[in-house]
Amino acid sequence: MRDTMLIFGRRPGRGRGFTIVEGVIALMLTALIAMALMELLTQESRTTTQLMDDLTLNKEARQM
Repeated sequence: MRDTMLIFGRRPGRGRGFTIVEGVIALMLTALIAMALMELLTQESRTTTQLMDDLTLNKEARQM
């Protein structure tokens, strides 16, 4: 265990903070998840809009 601590040069445990690389990776993952959720919601709203348009067109076709 002491050998691995010497290789990485830091002690394990609380209070060591985050490195810049860890922070950047966390931000990138957060952005990726946010983009995926936004894309999913956009696709769902498109589908809902298309369904509403289809229903409206069907009503108009029936009234003619």
